[in-house]
Amino acid sequence: METTNSQHELEMTPAYQRAVGKLVDREVIHCASGLITDAARNEQSEYSDELQRISGGYEQQCPECNGTGLETDPDTQVQKDEPCNECDEGEVLVEVFEHWIISPWLAQRLCERGELVAKVWDFWVWGRQCTGQAILLDSVVCDIYNAMGATWHLEKS
Repeated sequence: METTNSQHELEMTPAYQRAVGKLVDREVIHCASGLITDAARNEQSEYSDELQRISGGYEQQCPECNGTGLETDPDTQVQKDEPCNECDEGEVLVEVFEHWIISPWLAQRLCERGELVAKVWDFWVWGRQCTGQAILLDSVVCDIYNAMGATWHLEKS
């Protein structure tokens, strides 16, 4: 079925948001911001390096590839299988506002997109770099949903 709506317009429909919301309900388990923040302050933890990494700060992260090391097509924002030519441009400030316990499936997909994810205490934690909106509205989450090829909700009856 062909559609005339732009991708942006499709993402704003209630049906699309409900569908992405189901993905979030299934894959995002619990907010762990207080736990991770407190644990990151404890320098004695065996997970200190991972906790510090997902807590933000300055790190080497190429603005072109978001730290994935792979070139991204500027028009489609799809990663290519070619090394990024812009890496090693210096450190950037990575601000993390929230921490969420997530499924291994979502952790893999967030890592592929350059998000801060770490396995600590036998669960996966996402260092979410935005706040103030529902997770289902995050562009990275919508990108993951779109990559699944899930378009059933867009069909008109």
